[in-house]
Amino acid sequence: MANSTKSSRQANDTEPSDAPELPVATLVGDTGPGSVINQYLPQPGHHTGRRIIQIEDMPKSYWRKQSTQLGTPWHEYLGLEKGDDDVWDVRKPELLTSAWFGARATRRPSRLTPALRQLQVEVTASAQDVLATTGSLRNWTQGRAGSWSHGGSATARMSTPEGGSDSHSGPNIPDEEPGQSGGGPEPLQEPAEATPSFQASIALLDSGVVKFPTTTWGGGVTEVDVDLNADPEPTLFIIQVVGISSFLGDYGLGKTVKTFTLHPGETATLSMRTWRASEETKSLASSIIDSYDESSSERFANTVMNETTDTATQEKTENWHAEAEAKGSIGIASAKVSGGGGGEYGSSTEEFSKAVDESVAEHAAEASSHRQNEVTSSSESSVSTENEEVTERTIKNINVSRTLNFTFRELNQAYTTKTHLKDVRVAFSNGNAGSWREEPMSGLHKLIEEVIKPEFVDEVCSDIIKTIAVVHDIDSTPVRVLEQVRLDKCSVSHQVRDAEPDNECHYLAPRADGRMYYRFKRGALAQSQDEEYPVEGVLLKERQIMLATDSVVAEALLGTENALDGYSEKLQTETIRDQQLASEREALAQQIVADSDTARAELFAQVFGVPQAVEEESS
Repeated sequence: MANSTKSSRQANDTEPSDAPELPVATLVGDTGPGSVINQYLPQPGHHTGRRIIQIEDMPKSYWRKQSTQLGTPWHEYLGLEKGDDDVWDVRKPELLTSAWFGARATRRPSRLTPALRQLQVEVTASAQDVLATTGSLRNWTQGRAGSWSHGGSATARMSTPEGGSDSHSGPNIPDEEPGQSGGGPEPLQEPAEATPSFQASIALLDSGVVKFPTTTWGGGVTEVDVDLNADPEPTLFIIQVVGISSFLGDYGLGKTVKTFTLHPGETATLSMRTWRASEETKSLASSIIDSYDESSSERFANTVMNETTDTATQEKTENWHAEAEAKGSIGIASAKVSGGGGGEYGSSTEEFSKAVDESVAEHAAEASSHRQNEVTSSSESSVSTENEEVTERTIKNINVSRTLNFTFRELNQAYTTKTHLKDVRVAFSNGNAGSWREEPMSGLHKLIEEVIKPEFVDEVCSDIIKTIAVVHDIDSTPVRVLEQVRLDKCSVSHQVRDAEPDNECHYLAPRADGRMYYRFKRGALAQSQDEEYPVEGVLLKERQIMLATDSVVAEALLGTENALDGYSEKLQTETIRDQQLASEREALAQQIVADSDTARAELFAQVFGVPQAVEEESS
């Protein structure tokens, strides 16, 4: 079954060694439908996302006491305390701003940019001023304090609990030239985005919820709800590392962009504008397959999250999301592992890969729909932007009796996209800030023994291994993805073999001393030797995708009907005959000169005459 499926997938593939040795220009000029150039260089695009699966059937009696004590409760981490009326209030604004703005700068984790750092300092100073004056920051957090704004002499009006107001200096951010902040977003843009976001994040503090910044798989900033009233709840997770790789396929003609006709002797100016002409269009037309940028990855991440995250999990407000999503998740789900829940895990993985595959197609179709190349047959005047590129050419129909027709067609690029499982990891969190622990499969025992009581460690390890040990590939063939590694006494040599269950279908738990452990297999798993572009791990889905490019091919077609009447046609014939006779006369004169034949030269002069200027030049 695998071979037949593989053959159908590669029916149109051609090995480089069998390709005709023709120049590229010859291949491009071949006639017939769908002229293509076979691409032999893969030039893959590769993107990786993480699917987080929450293990939901771990008995409470299995957890160690310290599993609920790891990390820092969110209210302590953010400097919040409950008042006498059981409502949360900010007591240490420096902790709140440090944590929030630090998370907001996850795109540049090494340091805050100067503008964002100064905004943090100014907001902290403003909060401490209000706290010292009023003794509470509740009005400040609920947005009744006004808004912090960027620029010269901005001030924020801070309302007092009694309804009055005090004036406090707002964050005065000096104008900086682009590039002073060391690259990345322009310094003026960062405070403009962060200021309202921070105020909205703490506006729901009365209800015990803070919106905390994280990043999406595409690197964009998003926010998740942190429940300040939630008790620590230890949870284990299975992390699937999923790759989406794309490879070049055929390259050929696409849809017709424009056709137009030049009448005999007519001249026209052509203007061509591609979808890359403006930044807005370019952003909408980008894709993770062939034109990766932040915009395309964010759009794709949102599509996948909407398609792959089950409703029950999506509706939950769990504090571990704040740390887990920051690591780039493209899907959140839950599963059971008690007794080795491989069936549920396997079906869930299959549905997830199908949803990702469909999301790739949807994402590519959306990007391609915005790739509108324009060709106009008359010169046009427009206001050019900094990034706009318009190509103009003037062409003329030199034919005097027939029309000249032009057809402009886009060039399309085919891609093979593959969704594949690259790795499986395990993680732990109890919902507290800083409690997230994550390990590869080789560190499974180390992680489990840290949070699970000693008498249950082997059982939990065995259940997790049994759950993830087998994955079904694109052909529904079970693939063993784990291998067992055994070290010798001195750990200087090791033996590696496939992970095998015993007669009771249980897997031996890894050893506490680390001399026997499991790891995810390396390289391409269970993929045919004939696979043109093997991918790392298990191939889950494969799809052919067609994307429009910004290239346009022009073809000229001469009209078949004569546009001249009988009289004009005869005049044209006589004109051509006159030109032919003149050419013959010139050829005869050249021959007489070459032969130095004086007699024939005199006869030529008597018959055709010699211009006076030529006679004078000769004398």
